[in-house]
Amino acid sequence: MKKIHYFFPGLFVLLTLAACSQAKPQKPADQVIKEGITNLAKVTSYQYEGKVKADLQGDGENEPKKINFDFNFSGNLDFKNIEDPKMNLQTNVEAVADTQNATGAFEARVNKDALFINISKFTVKDDQGTTVPKEFSDKYIGKWSKIAIPAGFFKELSSELPLKDDANLTPQQKQLKQLFENANFLKDINYVGAENVKGMDSFHYHAILNQDGVYDFMLKLAEMQQKTLSDEEKKTLKEDLQKYDLAVDIWVGVDNALLDQAILTVGFKGSATEPKGTVTLSGTLYDFNKAVTVEVPKDAQDLPLDELALPGLVPMGDVTTPSVDMLPPPDSSDYSSATEMTVPKK
Repeated sequence: MKKIHYFFPGLFVLLTLAACSQAKPQKPADQVIKEGITNLAKVTSYQYEGKVKADLQGDGENEPKKINFDFNFSGNLDFKNIEDPKMNLQTNVEAVADTQNATGAFEARVNKDALFINISKFTVKDDQGTTVPKEFSDKYIGKWSKIAIPAGFFKELSSELPLKDDANLTPQQKQLKQLFENANFLKDINYVGAENVKGMDSFHYHAILNQDGVYDFMLKLAEMQQKTLSDEEKKTLKEDLQKYDLAVDIWVGVDNALLDQAILTVGFKGSATEPKGTVTLSGTLYDFNKAVTVEVPKDAQDLPLDELALPGLVPMGDVTTPSVDMLPPPDSSDYSSATEMTVPKK
C-alpha cells in the first residue's frame, strides 16, 4: 500500500514537468512566420512532399458541372551549387471533368546536364471513347526520355534570380526583396499549438488572407516596375481578390526556426461563368541540408522540345478557375533582371 502513495506523487511530478517542457512561442506570431520563411531561404537542400486537391462545381454550361483534381508529389532538391542542382520528383495525378477522366504518374530527375522524364502511367477516357494514341504509349510510356539542358543555363539563371547575399544583389533585386519582406499578406494569425512534423516539434499557426495587404503589395509592385494602373484596373484587381477566400495553416520548427509545412485552402465563391468550390494545396519540407544524389537513367532517349505536346489528346473540358489577374510582364525598361530568365544560346 505504501508503494501506491509513492506512485501518485511521482506521476504528478512527471506530468507537471512534461507540461512545462512543452515548447511555446516566445515571439509574436507574425515574427515567427517571417523568420521561418527567411531562414528557409538559407537552406540548400531538403526532402519534400505535397498535394493539390480541387473540388469544384460549375453550372454545366459555361463550365463542367463537376471538376475534381488530385495531384500528389514527393522528392528531394539540392541547390547548394546552383550551377549543379540535383532534383528527384515522383508524382501521380487524377483529374475528372464530368464524363472526362485522366490519370497519370511520372518521375523526373534533374542534374546540370539534363532533365530526365519517365511517364509510367497515362490514361484518358470520356464518353466518346477518347484514349491516348498508341504511338505515344509505345514510344514514351514506361521509358526514360532526356531533354538536354544548354551549357551555362543554371549559371545564367543564378545570375538573374535574387538568390545571392544582399551584398551581391542589384539595387532592383534589393528593392524587390524589401518589398516582399515588408508585405503584409496575412491577418488574424492565431497560434494553434505545438505539433509534430516529420519527427520535429513545430509551432502551428492559422491565418487568413489579408486582401488589403495583397492589394497594397500589387500597387507597390506596379510602381516599382514603373507601371501606372488605371482606376478601372485597380477596381478589377479588388474585385478579383474578393472572388475567393484563403486560409493558411503554417508550421515553423521549434528548434530550427524553419517553415516546414503549409496548407493553403482556397474557397472560390463562383459566379455565372466561374465554378465554385475548394482548392487545397499542401506541402511539407524535412531532412534539411542533407546531400542529394541523382541516378542517371540508362538508355534514356533524347526528347526534342517540339515533341513535348501530347498529340491527339482531347483537353479535359474548357476548365477555367477564378484567379487574380496579375500585372503584365515588365518590358525591357522595367525591373526585368529579377523576373525574367535568359537561356544562353548554344
